Amino acid sequence: MSTKQETGPNYITGQQPHARNSDLIMNWSKELRQGNVIVSPGEPVDQENAEYCESHLVSSVEEASRSGGSLIIDFCNVDYMSSIGLRSLMMAVKAAEQASVKILVTGMNETMQEIFRISGFEKLLVVHESLESALAAASAG
Repeated sequence: MSTKQETGPNYITGQQPHARNSDLIMNWSKELRQGNVIVSPGEPVDQENAEYCESHLVSSVEEASRSGGSLIIDFCNVDYMSSIGLRSLMMAVKAAEQASVKILVTGMNETMQEIFRISGFEKLLVVHESLESALAAASAG
C-alpha cells in the first residue's frame, strides 16, 4: 500500500481529496456591538486558513461599512500569524480604506505584537490594550 498523499483532484469525482468544509477550516466568532463589528479568529492564521480568514475579514469590513461602524479584530486566541496571514489582513486593510472603515485591533500577545512591529502593521492599524478600549475608540469616531 502506498503512503503517498494525493494532492490533485480525484480523477473520478473531480473533487479535491482532502477538501474540507469551509466552516471547519477556522474557528471564528463575530458579533455586532454598538454598531461595530467585532471578529475574533480562534486560532493562529497560517497557510491552512489564511484564505478563509481573508474572506471573513473582508466581509466583516463590508458589514461594518453597512452598519456605519468600525471593524475590531480581537486576536486574543491568535498566538501566531504567518506571512500569508499578514497578507489576508492587508487585503482587509485595503477593503477598509476603500469603504472608509476604521480597523482596530486588540488582544495581541507578545508574539503577535512583535509580528506587527516587524511587519509594520502597528503603523497601519490602531492597537488597543483591551476590547473595551477599542470599543470606546471606535464609538468616539
